Amino acid sequence: MAEIKYRIYIGTILVLSSLLILTVIFSSLYVSLQHRLFTETADRLKATAILGAEGVNTDDLGVLLDRMKGPLSADDALKVEATPEYFRVSNYLNKIRTTNPSLILYVYILAPSTTQDRARFVVDADVLRLREEAIRTGSASDSISAFNLEYDIHDQPQTVAALIQKTPQVADRFIRDPEYKTNSLMGLAPIFDHKTGVFLACLGVDISDFNYSQFLSSVFTVAFVIAGLLLLLIVIGSFLLAWRISEPIILLTDAVRRFGDSDLSSRATLKTSIKELFDLKHNFNSMADKIQNYQEHLLELNRAMERFVPDAFLNFLSKTSILEVELGDQIQKDMTIMFSDIRGFTAISEHLTPKQTFNFLNTYLSRIAPIIRRHGGFIDKYLGDGIMAIFPGRVDDAVFCALDMIQEIRKMNIEREKEGLALIATGTGIHCGTMMMGTIGEAERMQTTVIADSVNLASRLEAMTKTVGAHLLISREVYNRLEDSDAFSSRYIGSTYFKGKTEQVGVFEVFNQDSATNRQAKAGDRKKFEAAVTMLSESRFEEAEAAFEKILADNPEDTVARWNLERARSRVLSGIDL
Repeated sequence: MAEIKYRIYIGTILVLSSLLILTVIFSSLYVSLQHRLFTETADRLKATAILGAEGVNTDDLGVLLDRMKGPLSADDALKVEATPEYFRVSNYLNKIRTTNPSLILYVYILAPSTTQDRARFVVDADVLRLREEAIRTGSASDSISAFNLEYDIHDQPQTVAALIQKTPQVADRFIRDPEYKTNSLMGLAPIFDHKTGVFLACLGVDISDFNYSQFLSSVFTVAFVIAGLLLLLIVIGSFLLAWRISEPIILLTDAVRRFGDSDLSSRATLKTSIKELFDLKHNFNSMADKIQNYQEHLLELNRAMERFVPDAFLNFLSKTSILEVELGDQIQKDMTIMFSDIRGFTAISEHLTPKQTFNFLNTYLSRIAPIIRRHGGFIDKYLGDGIMAIFPGRVDDAVFCALDMIQEIRKMNIEREKEGLALIATGTGIHCGTMMMGTIGEAERMQTTVIADSVNLASRLEAMTKTVGAHLLISREVYNRLEDSDAFSSRYIGSTYFKGKTEQVGVFEVFNQDSATNRQAKAGDRKKFEAAVTMLSESRFEEAEAAFEKILADNPEDTVARWNLERARSRVLSGIDL
């Protein structure tokens, strides 16, 4: 008898302990799945509302909103609901609902009222349908109307927030509708005028909890069945069997936990002969696959958009995603601007088909762009055969980058020469200063840009390389900011006026990538060259002329010296100061 009592006692302890464990496991699983499912449902509802709001015909909506100004009788409301504008908007709302009629209960448009705790219906997708049904069946009056109907929203904080803040909102829980005996989740998205960007109203979408509740009910049923089986087997008296049954639950719970901790690759890998548990594993893995695929799609979309808007640009504007960028975002920052252009591109392209021209440019840019990124810069614009790049760090970065670009072009020319293709050369201008970076355009089309006088001057320096025959020109401002000036072979080539500037700008040539002979000659004659430039600036034109002639006699390849010689000669002949 004592043995029986002992076994009963041990069995009771085992049952109670197992029941407690099972309760904790299944509660954790259920809560985790419930939270995950609600989050996914809310995200999809928000996306549906946003997408639906973007598709509303704002011209028609604007007409309806204008009709709401001033007092409106019931007959006036009926007349508005008979207008083509109301029909088109209502038809559009019904199209949204028909995309998933088993899930979407209501679609409507709300406009702000005179107070924050009230709103007014503009269009309700059900109005025209209900009126047609009432007329057809004779079950009710044909005076069913919702236009301009005002109702209390003080207990709907998401609706109040959407109308005031003009941002997408989703309710934090399903709400019971006692009249229709349904539970619904409300999502709202602002509607902005497609032309002016002015806020008009909010699109509301209410979805049913049918799929949500059905899934949770299925999970609960499966959990209940599994718990009963486990308890039955434990009561029968097998610790081993109890372990074998509880182990899959633990694995599934762990998979759910890891998934909830943002490990979207987590999957339930349990092996079990229990159908309900197998179905639960299958349902969880299927849900996890869908969520992971959705996130990967969003990441791919974001990466694709980053090809058009540099990631560095987003970082400067303190944005984590292209989705956060808005028209008018801007920041002021001290940066370095580089313009680079292919010399003789027109002549080269004359011998190419449009397709070959595109292929040539893409090949060129695919080799140049990585160099820019490697030196901490990013390309702001592609300018046909040229580029505009921005360097937010040291000015040295831009100069080193330009030199590496020239070196890469030399490698390209070796390959092009072997293929019997025309050789290419580039000219590069670099300037620095304070500039505004941001977005310009309008609501439907905007682009990133940099606005500053520094941008124009960098472009002028690039254009000047054609005139003087140099690979790389930098402004005095860039030269003065160089931290490692000894790393560059450079010389002051003079001051000149640029379009839009009232004062002369000092210009320096960086000739590291010149031919060995030319580079050595320029380095050896640097003091003589800069002394001749000084003579020119001091209006000692005849002395300057003689000095530059001597430099050219020593180095006929010095095109910059030839440019200055021509400047000096023209002043000698004209007698006009620089």
